[in-house]
Amino acid sequence: MKPLLKKQKAQLTVLLNQQEAAARSILNRAVGHRHDEPVLPGNGQGDRAYAEQVVDRDLALAEHSARELDSVAQARCRLSAHTYGICAGCHTDISFARLVACPTATRCEGCQELYEHTHDQPSHTSM
Repeated sequence: MKPLLKKQKAQLTVLLNQQEAAARSILNRAVGHRHDEPVLPGNGQGDRAYAEQVVDRDLALAEHSARELDSVAQARCRLSAHTYGICAGCHTDISFARLVACPTATRCEGCQELYEHTHDQPSHTSM
């Protein structure tokens, strides 16, 4: 297996840093959003439904961001252990292009496609 070049590692580290910063920003907004939410007058069911929708959205954003931060941390561990860029499925190199597109990737394209077809994927509401 061919190790990543220093230049490639540096580029991927920048991408991981950007991904982490974006996830932290979304997490901070989702957690802090409740304090910024306007209080609606009245006690109607529409008000309660809106409030529940805001809470559900914020929780979904927080959960997604937490998963992203965990993926970044795991990728950094693989970088330190010199296993970054090695497919967890077939143990071959993950293409540099794939790592640029998805710096936290743990599988090559073929293994990822097979994984997605053979494992149930939890449904996540897209925001």
